[in-house]
Amino acid sequence: MAQKRKLGGDDLDDGLEYAYDSDVSDGALVIESDDEPSARKSELDKNQAERKQKEKEKAKAKSGGKEKQAQKKRQRMENEMAVKTMLAKLEPAVVADYMAKRARVRYPKLSTIELADRYLVPQTALVDLSAWQGSRDLAEIEVYLDKLGLANTLKTAPEDKGSPYVIVLSLSALRACEVRRALPKEIKSMKSIAKNSVDKDKQYLEAKNPSIVLTTPFRVAALVKNGSLKLTNLKYVIVESSHLDSKMRTVLDDVPETLEVLKMLVDGAEGVKVALF
Repeated sequence: MAQKRKLGGDDLDDGLEYAYDSDVSDGALVIESDDEPSARKSELDKNQAERKQKEKEKAKAKSGGKEKQAQKKRQRMENEMAVKTMLAKLEPAVVADYMAKRARVRYPKLSTIELADRYLVPQTALVDLSAWQGSRDLAEIEVYLDKLGLANTLKTAPEDKGSPYVIVLSLSALRACEVRRALPKEIKSMKSIAKNSVDKDKQYLEAKNPSIVLTTPFRVAALVKNGSLKLTNLKYVIVESSHLDSKMRTVLDDVPETLEVLKMLVDGAEGVKVALF
């Protein structure tokens, strides 16, 4: 009797044909690799990198533009400061032109004739100190007054009480006080600022009879209009055009009343001269 052989899985004859890969060992699992997802990810990374680079370049260009604008602004401010501090050393024709331009900026709707009538000091009233290139600093104010021929005049009291020889226009009350402290003690001076009442200043002008008054445009306008300050003896109006405060402002450029007050003082007294300090 023939012995039956136990069939294994590989010996099963089920009538089907099977194909085998001779290069693959038995039991090995073959997985086909698809490189498309990796390629897509690489392309996305590349695009993202390019986009970031463009954003960096755009931000850099924008930053450079802002820096250029800031640089231009700084340069413009430096130029303006240079003009302001040098104005007192320039010839009357240049000063008159500068004042006319400032008036035009502040009052653009007025005609040239209206500007001249209301706000512009004639060129002939401007003192020419362009030949003296000394410092317009308070330490030199006595020398400056001497250049104007006032060193001895200011040591004597005016004939008419309440009518000084000189009015100095400063940017602020604080600056007016500083100017007064810088004057020689022999000069009879008085500061007139908003801290004191107009009536009190009127009494002081009549009692002390100062030869020079240190004040601001707004204050001197109030004193003249109410009759406290007379212009009978007035010889000079000194404008502190070279002094800049912490915000780079000057009494000539940034105080609205200055041009109007200068015009009022020049028209109010015969032969008055305007000198820039």
